[in-house]
Amino acid sequence: MNNRAGGSSQRLSGLWFRRLSDRLAGGVICAAGLAVVLALLAMLVLIAAEAVPLFLPPRALAAGSAALDGTAETKDILALAAGADLHHRRYAAFFIVADGRAGFAANDGRAPLLFPLAGAEKGLAKVEAQGGNRFTLLWRDGSVSLLEARFDFSESGGPDSVGSVEILAEDPPLPDGDPPLFAMLRGEKGAYAAIRVYASGRIAEKRLKPGKGLLAAKREPVLSSREILLQPVSDLVSAALNRDGDRLCLGTAGGELLAVDFPESGDAAATVAPASRQAITALSFLAGGFAVAAADAGGSASVWFPRRDAGAWRLRRSQLWPGQGEAGVGEILASRRNRTFVVRDGVGHARFLYSTTGRTLLDLDLGPDCRRAALNDRGDCLATLSAGGAVDFLRIDNPFPEAGWSAFFGKILYEGRDEPAYVWQSTGNEGSEIKLSLVPLIWGTLKGSLYALCFAVPLALAGAVYLSQLADPSWRGRIKPLVEMLAAVPSVVVGFLAALWLAPLLERYLLLPALFQGVLLVLGLVLLAVRRRYASSRRIAEFESRHAFLLALPLAAAAFLAAWFALPGLERLFFGGDFHSWLAGTAAREGGDLFRYDQRNALVIAVAMGFAVIPNIFSLAEDALSTVPPSLSAASLALGASKWQTVIRVVVPSAAPGIFSAVMLGLGRAAGETMIVLMAAGNTPLLSLSPMNGMRTLSANIAVEMPEAPVGGTLFRTLFLCALILFLLTFVINSLAEAVRIRLRRRYGSY
Repeated sequence: MNNRAGGSSQRLSGLWFRRLSDRLAGGVICAAGLAVVLALLAMLVLIAAEAVPLFLPPRALAAGSAALDGTAETKDILALAAGADLHHRRYAAFFIVADGRAGFAANDGRAPLLFPLAGAEKGLAKVEAQGGNRFTLLWRDGSVSLLEARFDFSESGGPDSVGSVEILAEDPPLPDGDPPLFAMLRGEKGAYAAIRVYASGRIAEKRLKPGKGLLAAKREPVLSSREILLQPVSDLVSAALNRDGDRLCLGTAGGELLAVDFPESGDAAATVAPASRQAITALSFLAGGFAVAAADAGGSASVWFPRRDAGAWRLRRSQLWPGQGEAGVGEILASRRNRTFVVRDGVGHARFLYSTTGRTLLDLDLGPDCRRAALNDRGDCLATLSAGGAVDFLRIDNPFPEAGWSAFFGKILYEGRDEPAYVWQSTGNEGSEIKLSLVPLIWGTLKGSLYALCFAVPLALAGAVYLSQLADPSWRGRIKPLVEMLAAVPSVVVGFLAALWLAPLLERYLLLPALFQGVLLVLGLVLLAVRRRYASSRRIAEFESRHAFLLALPLAAAAFLAAWFALPGLERLFFGGDFHSWLAGTAAREGGDLFRYDQRNALVIAVAMGFAVIPNIFSLAEDALSTVPPSLSAASLALGASKWQTVIRVVVPSAAPGIFSAVMLGLGRAAGETMIVLMAAGNTPLLSLSPMNGMRTLSANIAVEMPEAPVGGTLFRTLFLCALILFLLTFVINSLAEAVRIRLRRRYGSY
């Protein structure tokens, strides 16, 4: 009795322990699965959090003011410049008074610091803002000075810590003494250019040596001097000179835009374009000194750049912003860091515009009493001078002006190009436009994946069908592990071999005529052999033998040998004896990128990435084919179907859901591949279907650009956007694959 009770208690304790173990195991498994889902969601949220700020609108925040009470009348202040130290929240303004004085005013409550400018005794006639806190001073005697205001936000807090002024270059008056309509002096360390524009259309240009105290130097300061006379035009009302001083832009009362180039050697050339039906009231060169922003009396703004057409330079408009009212634009303020510029009209409205994408970033109402405005070098501080004599500062929170839907997915007319295009060019020389179109990267991702599947799917499925349906069962345990071991080959090794061995090999030996001939001959001979064997009923059983595929190998070898020996004759007949020369010359000229051959191209990627994808597709497809019940094949054979008919019409449709899943898994593997594409694709973001061109994928772009991307900058967040698009792309592909797989399972059954 006690023994039975003891045995029962042991069984109960063992049952309780098993139940507890099962519950614990189930809880651990559920927790692990939930942790995986949460990790994926957290990854998606992290990526999205870095990419979403690219699409947030900019903001303008009040940042204090500086009082100019008693310093000068507002109407007497001829120029204004802004400087900011956002880290310490210090802001300052530089201003020039009509009596020849200048001063700095800060938002820390100190009184403005005034001082006379060098040469103030000559009398100040006019001030032209040149951007970058530089001003051209035209004196009453006809001389010109280039002044630069430099802000200094040191923490010493002394009265001289706000900034300083330096005269960079000077030019004495011309002998004729005729007062110019516009006078500008610009340049860099190499040389400065003094430009004087007269109402008669005469332009005098002088090249000056750089240096402080230029007039006092014993050497001759003038390097070159010349004059040109413009064709008769309507009255000139605005002018702008680029940073290097070699391109002048003029606006007329009749709405015409004139661009005058001053080359170092040769004659100056003038280009005229009808820009508006109203007077061009404001002009300013944008960062880089290539494109110019223009505004008219109707409030419209536009961007123009020179383009060579039929051997001559012509102005072409890239962007246009229609006017918002009757008040004309009074001034244009351009940032030196990017293509952002501000247009301010006569009633106190200011629009922040971006020239590359044509976006209106910000629309501000500065009030009707706004007399002048200034934008600092970085473009993140706007200073306004009111009629009451106060300078108000606005902090512009606009860290990603280059971003936006149109920048990433739109077709844009970039500076110097003939037509709008999708271009990715995140870096360049100083002043070049940043081009962040993601369309070539998405295109390259899809192109590389599809070409890889075109190479991998036929081979993988053919191998899976043969191994599961035709080969000896003992072979399955030997061949399948060998194929699956190929998946363990590192991607960097495959990419290394593809770039340094396969690409030169294909360029040297794999000519397209030989390839096409070989494929056609192989297909023709194999189909002919199959037809002859099926035509003879006595040999059907022999053809269906498991080793009958070996009979096709001699036919394939013979076909490729025939194609190889026929190649010289084909090249002489159609390609002038050298296919490579024809491809690089005639075909490239007539077909453009479609026939351009790059050594690292989509063919190399198809072979290399297909090699990496084959094991995954082969293994899953073979498993799906092997799980089809033998009873289906036996029933098909019993009804008189041949082995091939059974495989094609019974086994493959029954395993279609698994085969489709294998192909989709291979597509996801190819879309996310990085190292092979990075090393063997050439990294050229092109929109071309040609297999002979290179490409750049989203994953390869992240690997290439991330080391050079400043943390938190536009490029940095754009790379996170690339990762988000790649994440969503694979998610959509897998979701569609699952939907198709479920439909196939409902149609053909579940195996």
